[in-house]
Parts: sequence; structure tokens; C-alpha cells
Amino acid sequence: MHGYSTRRLRSSNGWIDDSVRGTMRHTAGRSLALTFLAALLVATCSEPPPTPDEPPRRPAKLHTVTGGEQRRTVELPAVLDATAKAQLAFQQPGRVAALSVREGQAVGAGTEIARLDQRELETGLTKAKTNHRAARTEFERVERLLDTGAIPRATYDQRRTDLEIALASLDEAQRRLDDSVLRAPFPGVIAELHVDAHQNVGAQQAVATLQARRSVEAVVQVPATLVANSGRLEPRETVVILDVAPDRPIPASFHSTATRADPAAQTFEARFAFEPPADLRLLPGMSATVRSSVAADAPGRPAIPIEAVMSDGERRYVWVVDEWMSVAKREVTLGPGVGATLPVLEGLVAGETIVAAGVSSLHEGMLIRRHEP
Repeated sequence: MHGYSTRRLRSSNGWIDDSVRGTMRHTAGRSLALTFLAALLVATCSEPPPTPDEPPRRPAKLHTVTGGEQRRTVELPAVLDATAKAQLAFQQPGRVAALSVREGQAVGAGTEIARLDQRELETGLTKAKTNHRAARTEFERVERLLDTGAIPRATYDQRRTDLEIALASLDEAQRRLDDSVLRAPFPGVIAELHVDAHQNVGAQQAVATLQARRSVEAVVQVPATLVANSGRLEPRETVVILDVAPDRPIPASFHSTATRADPAAQTFEARFAFEPPADLRLLPGMSATVRSSVAADAPGRPAIPIEAVMSDGERRYVWVVDEWMSVAKREVTLGPGVGATLPVLEGLVAGETIVAAGVSSLHEGMLIRRHEP
């Protein structure tokens, strides 16, 4: 017909020549390339320009300033004391022949604590027994004679008086011998021995201090500023931390506080009762620490950790953290405090975040991250 044959493809709408098919292939390839270039251009434009590597952020312990009802945790040094204790003493003078216990020893009711030299007392008791027997024999003799009328009534009355005196002397000699042995009036622990063996002691002179086993208090001196500023203590979540067992905090309860301050130290004595562990032998005078949550200086006034505060002469500062975790130095006004926190009078508001520790190693604008313990 024209010297060549035309190949056709069948489509859904009819037949398509090879020439038309080539044109379609060229157009589709060009469209695909344009689409790829456009996507690459968009992706390139959306990336931020390269920046130098950011230095590692310093980890920091943070504290969020809160408002509303404020409480602070205070730690005060304490000395242990017994709520039920007694000073044991002899009722008569003498020489201590033996001390039967040692300090820190647990004893039961009636346990011998100490003993006086008993030689003279035993001699006196023997003599009193002899006199009593003689007086009783004589009284019985005159009593029989009185029935027969052989002696006057006055002689009988005198012998009866002699017997009563001899009996009283016997009872006194026995009592003195019994009192020469000092015994525990109740079960407890020997907190202290005040004398040595073979020492002469007077009547009512303290020989030993006995404290009840399960009755211990931690005594602290509360600064008057804490009481004056808060108007109340309201201790909560109190624990006693013993120096001899610092890893075993013991729950305690507020027992009492003095109504008058020590005029010299300007402190109030407060007592916290607790039950000591069965495996620990605690004695008065041992050292401890009382940790408690107490009312803040005033309602709604925030308190911050002491470790968060820097000093520059009389000025105080903290590091405030912004939303980009950058720190800025800010001056604050603080009130008098006690324990581990200080009240904030000016410079901070509730909701702000400050660095709570390690503040001396920071600088203005430094980037930090929250320390995860």
C-alpha cells in the first residue's frame, strides 16, 4: 500500500498505532522525572540549614516552685531519752560490795543491781534475833506468873513492852539487810551506772539509772524562728535516724513541746516518741536525727532547697530554667528558715523551675537537662 505496514495496539477505545504509542511513552517518562525533581526540591527546602554540633547538656537536679499550703522538711539533731526511767539508790549508807550488772544490760523486775557490804548488817540481825528470843522467853515466864498472882501487873506490862521493842528491832535489822540488795523495780535496761564497786555511798545516792525497754523519745531543740514564723509545727511523716543505724529510719510520733523557750539558746524542746527495733539496745544520751515535715513559714509562701541558693555578699540568687532548658541567674529575697529549705519572700512564683543542686558550676545561658537518678 505505502511500502510499509502499520502495527496497531488495541485499546479499550479502539486501536493505537506504534507512533502514537511512542509519543505516550516519551510523555510519561518526562512527567515522572519532573515529579521526582519536584519532590527532591521540596525535601531540600524543608530541612534546616546545617548547624555546628551542639555541646552535651549538663545534667542538673531540678525543683519546681509550688504555692498553696507549704510544708518543709527539716532535720534536727536529737538526743535519746527514756520516757519511763528511774534512778536506783540504797536507802542506807554503806560500802558497795558488788555491782551485779553492767551498762546496757537488760534486766527483769527484781533483778539484783548492786549489793552493800552485809557483814555488820548480818551481825546486827543475829543480835536482834537473840534479843527477841530472850524477850519472848521472859514475857512468857511472867505471863504464867501473872495468872497465879505471883508478880504485879506492872512487871507484866514492862516485859510485854520489852518484847515489842525487841520485835521492832528484829524487823528493822531484817529490813536493813534486805535493803542492802538493790533490785530493779520494773523490767528495762541499765542506762548508766553512777558508782563503782567498793565505793562508799550515802543514803539516796544514785547507783544506777534504769529505763523501760520499750519507752524511748528523741529530744530536739526547735529554733524559736521556726515556731515564730509558722505559728505552728504540725510535724508529719516523722522519722528518727539513729547514728548507730543510719540506714534504718524509724517512724516516730510527735509527743510534746515545751511552752517556754530556753532564754539562752532561743530554742523550744520537742519530744518524739518511737519504738526501738528489738535488736538494738538504745540508751539515753545516744545521738540521732529527727526528720519531719512541718508547716511552712506562712500559708502560700514557697520554700526552696538550701542547695539551690547562691550567695554574693548579702545578695542571694538562684538559677531559673526556661522552656528551652537554658538557665538564667535571678536574685531572690529569702526569709529565715531551718532545716533543708528556705522560704521565698520575693523573686520566684509558683510553677517556675530552678536548679536544685550543683549551682556553682553553672553559667548564664547554659543548656542543661534534667538529671534522672
